Amino acid sequence: MSFLEDDLATQSLSQCSNGDLYLLEARLADALHHGTKNDKIHEVWLYHLASGGSRFRARLAIEVGLAAKVPRHTRIAVASAVEFLHQASLVFDDLQEKDPIRRDKPAIWAAFDEATAVNLGTALVSTAFSEITGIDKAYQKRLPELLHLMTEAINVTVRGQQEDLSNLNRNLSFQEYLDIVKRKSGPLIGLPMTLIMAVKQETSACIQLCNGAAKHFGVAYQLIDDWNDHLKDDASINGYNILRYDCDHTDQVRDHMVKNIEASLGFAHGLCLQAPNYIHLAYDHFDSQIRRSLLGVREAA
Repeated sequence: MSFLEDDLATQSLSQCSNGDLYLLEARLADALHHGTKNDKIHEVWLYHLASGGSRFRARLAIEVGLAAKVPRHTRIAVASAVEFLHQASLVFDDLQEKDPIRRDKPAIWAAFDEATAVNLGTALVSTAFSEITGIDKAYQKRLPELLHLMTEAINVTVRGQQEDLSNLNRNLSFQEYLDIVKRKSGPLIGLPMTLIMAVKQETSACIQLCNGAAKHFGVAYQLIDDWNDHLKDDASINGYNILRYDCDHTDQVRDHMVKNIEASLGFAHGLCLQAPNYIHLAYDHFDSQIRRSLLGVREAA
């Protein structure tokens, strides 16, 4: 989803604090460094980190934290935790799906080996949990809920990934594909916001509304990316290719995808209207940029 992620990061989140982002990058670079002479995991992590990335989820945590007036130390803790989980998901996803390239460089499993990829991904997950414990003392009582939200996001994502892997050799219906996308993409999109909401002591019902909206945004996010990738990913299982088998022409595929993207945005909008204003503002940014990318799909020949 790199094309849309870069667009969202550079446009919708341009007001994020530069100081926060500087601290975040420093924390990422210093992670997994234990000062030993042959610190292989840190070396591999720096290789992965050098491939770049939008830091969209971390930036979203920072923006929501700023809007909610959460102190910087806690904003950075949340942003770092979310980013480490996201990076772990990339390492594991490349390994499990045997994707050899990550941002124009060999993926970890291809550049080093599969065992190293497993070790790095595991270390990143454990680091994410360590990072979230660094929230300000005033919020320490909220830590059990933060840990629960992180665990649940991981578990839902893993179930979605397992479903995806289990269906590689069968013909999925479009609806089955969308259901898997909700579980694979939604949790880590929603987590930056739900963690801030937990810090702010929002109700569980309110947090679940946010999770529901994130699932629908995840679908819109993925379908736009599927459209952008369809020329180079003809053999992969994605929304475009599933629809292609049921449609006579590319414009029918496009129209069906546009309809589902708009429906997903509508469902998400209805849910986030019930969330606190600081969440609503963040989702407004997200919604407007997805719709901006949607114009490119609509105008495709």
